[in-house]
Amino acid sequence: MPNHGKVFWLDSTSNTAIMKNNIRHGGAGRLKVTVPRGSATYYVKLKELSPRRGEVLGVIVGPGRTLTFDVPLDGDGSTVYELNYGSGTSWYGRADSFGPSGGYATADDTFKFEQGTGWEVELISQVGGNLGTSGLNYQGF
Repeated sequence: MPNHGKVFWLDSTSNTAIMKNNIRHGGAGRLKVTVPRGSATYYVKLKELSPRRGEVLGVIVGPGRTLTFDVPLDGDGSTVYELNYGSGTSWYGRADSFGPSGGYATADDTFKFEQGTGWEVELISQVGGNLGTSGLNYQGF
């Protein structure tokens, strides 16, 4: 299992080198993710929807932990992402994540980041929660 806080830069139609450089030069928003206690580790992936398209990064969040990380902005200073996540107890690598026995979902809302903005997401089911999700199969993750 990868360590809590591990960041994966993913292959995408976005120019990952430019995105990394934007973070280094302050072109970033922030995302804080909290996951439930238990035995499952979470793999949270961000897919850029605008202005380009493609998976940009993924992070590992350990059971019951919170992780805050920089989210790259594209050159125009505003980027919209889709948030997908998987959870499980056995890790099969970036391509297969937690395999068919893992649980996978996508947030129903998109997340717009601009310079200095941030979001907090709790991937914990709760009464009155405001983040809707839809299930994914692991091949679609």
